[in-house]
Amino acid sequence: MRTPPIDGLEALTDGELATLRERFGSLGFLPEVLGRAESVAPGQLDVVSLPLVRWTLRSRGEPGDRMALVFCYGAAAAATELSRDLGDGLVHRLVEAGLLQETSGGLACPFRLTPLEGLWILGDDPAAGTDAVMGPGPTTLELLRNLPARCEGAVLDLGTGAGTFALALAGRGASRVVATDLNPRAARITRFNARLNGLPLDVRVGDLEAPVRGERFRWVVSQPAYVFRPPEQPTVVFLHGGPRGDELTFRVLGALPALLEDPGTALVLFDTPLEPASPLPARVRRALADDALGLLLLVAPGASAGAQAVAYAALADPGLGPEYGRAVERNRAHLEALGAREWKHVLACVRRGGERAPFTVQLPVPGLHTRGPEALEALLSGIDAAVLPDEGLAAVPLAPLPGLRLPAQLTLDGEVAHLEAQPARGDLAAACPLGGDDLSLLRELADAPDVGTALAALSAEAPGAAWMDRVRELAGRGLLVDRRALRRVPGPGAPR
Repeated sequence: MRTPPIDGLEALTDGELATLRERFGSLGFLPEVLGRAESVAPGQLDVVSLPLVRWTLRSRGEPGDRMALVFCYGAAAAATELSRDLGDGLVHRLVEAGLLQETSGGLACPFRLTPLEGLWILGDDPAAGTDAVMGPGPTTLELLRNLPARCEGAVLDLGTGAGTFALALAGRGASRVVATDLNPRAARITRFNARLNGLPLDVRVGDLEAPVRGERFRWVVSQPAYVFRPPEQPTVVFLHGGPRGDELTFRVLGALPALLEDPGTALVLFDTPLEPASPLPARVRRALADDALGLLLLVAPGASAGAQAVAYAALADPGLGPEYGRAVERNRAHLEALGAREWKHVLACVRRGGERAPFTVQLPVPGLHTRGPEALEALLSGIDAAVLPDEGLAAVPLAPLPGLRLPAQLTLDGEVAHLEAQPARGDLAAACPLGGDDLSLLRELADAPDVGTALAALSAEAPGAAWMDRVRELAGRGLLVDRRALRRVPGPGAPR
């Protein structure tokens, strides 16, 4: 499969693209349609689940389902149906531009056009070739949900692909958005997506920070290619980050100090093989080479070697034919030669802090799909408090994380053998064993106006206890957060 030509896309006028997005919205071609379709076979390879996804959409038969079939899942529809949905004149122009192609079954889209957050993002089929441009995927949503709900200042989307993060942040109020990519095809597709969505983007071609050298940004976001590449495998730009997979990621991390304003924040999502002899925080710190930066690493379990060998082999042969089997063996042998046994899925938050003290924190989390950017804001508020001197920490209105669960294990005689603080689903925090004194601490902090007041009450009961150290530990794990951040954080299950 080859990437389809994109020259014709540039012939579509801004007015025609505005009409297209208006029709998509009115027809119900929205993320909810894809969510329902993908839920029928969760966790399966795309090629395995595709027939069932298509059947589900055809069974519903709504106009939004038809749009998803044609523009997301490579199915064909009769020209008469599409003309009824989109208008005969617009369908004719989409065929002329190559956004729709005539096939034996009707008209089909050779691209993948995905609805996301009120946007429509055009990308390539991931198996379309070495210069294919990736649109939104499941891990894209993980990073997107941790980006600020309201973005101020200048933004850089480093390695933009189809422009997903750049467009999302442009829609969230960023004053200026620059999107860069090494792949010229990605830059052209991102410019098309900017016009499709009626949003201004400054799109540049070049390697890492080269296109923006000398500029600084309030926000830098990046999801670099982070998949391993066996020696005999041709490099797929959006996929391969080097032989191990994380080589490009560490180049991105090394570029951040020169790109961040003061204050400024970078979010980088990646996978990396576990190295017991070289802990991840130390490797990231070496790449950053700037001790003044704050570093938070949210570390979730990654896919196994076998799962990765299978999943990425499916891109080499989407039909799961003989080449698929060879690709699985090639991938698995390569990982064995690397000695890679375990992977971590990581969101790195790097901050140039203004008045904030620098820190290095690694937190194990079950996953990175949070309930929204407020979860990261709440976590950072606790970490910022934890690195303050005693006098500063005493003045902070810390409180337990909303929805904190306290499951206990009991002995046969009913005594509590183990008590643990666990965050609610969708929060970013690390579970922590609790002692009896910790329950008193949590109760006082829930009611007191600040840490100092809570600890004064506790010290009267247990003088000499290391209360301040325990506050720092719980805040550093995300289990205590600044009450001022809580005002902006809806509780678990609250409407959004």
